[in-house]
Amino acid sequence: MRFDADLAARVRAVLDGRPSLSEKAMFGALAFLLDGRIAVVVNASGLWVRVGDAAAAAELLRTTPARPAEMGAKEMRGWVQVDAQHLRTALDLEEWIAIGTAVAGSMGP
Repeated sequence: MRFDADLAARVRAVLDGRPSLSEKAMFGALAFLLDGRIAVVVNASGLWVRVGDAAAAAELLRTTPARPAEMGAKEMRGWVQVDAQHLRTALDLEEWIAIGTAVAGSMGP
């Protein structure tokens, strides 16, 4: 697996204590799931964050340093990539994780 182990440890610390939290290796990265729904994924260059629909993604792409999330050459709808340099502070990381967990938590069974 290719992912940033230090970033994964930081994500784990933010999410620690959530009873519905699980981790799963997928996409060559490490996904963090809440109630079986992926919220964020730590990859080699930073974090994929689940942001919901295309409008939410477009707004975040316009107003933050996030960029389109891609798997191979394909853009992942409803996700953004936040590179590690934009996750240096605990607050930055917590804000992005909050977005991913809110979206994952709002999804039906």
